[in-house]
Amino acid sequence: MKWNRVFSCLTVSAIYAVAGTLALCAALTAQAQRPAMSAGFNGNWVNVDAKTRNLVRIVVNGLSVHPFGACSPTPCDWGVLPAKSSTIQAGTVRREALVAIHTTKAERNTITILLDPDGRLNVDVLTHFTDNSGRKDYSVVNTMVRRAAP
Repeated sequence: MKWNRVFSCLTVSAIYAVAGTLALCAALTAQAQRPAMSAGFNGNWVNVDAKTRNLVRIVVNGLSVHPFGACSPTPCDWGVLPAKSSTIQAGTVRREALVAIHTTKAERNTITILLDPDGRLNVDVLTHFTDNSGRKDYSVVNTMVRRAAP
């Protein structure tokens, strides 16, 4: 009699485990089938401020970003950076975002990219100095518009 109860308990547990596993698999499959990022992010974007001292351009391709800083005579190439898809929520408004990190010997730049409803790209660059220079961290929000690749 005891073994029947144990077996019944194990059977019920196994059924719940399988059901839970199936639900998890279904959720992961649905997530895998959903595009990682909205196609609206992809493209070549340029800063609306021609005199910016931050990012002049950024190229977004799926989960990679390629920023270019304001240098002279040509923009500084920050290289192609892997990005992570994220969701930012303010109240009831949820927005899709990309987040990437650019690191140099002296600083770490956290790049957060949001697509505005008007079709512009907001690229927030938070600079954290890692060289013990005493410089204060700062953040710059760059507004970008889509342009044909050069």
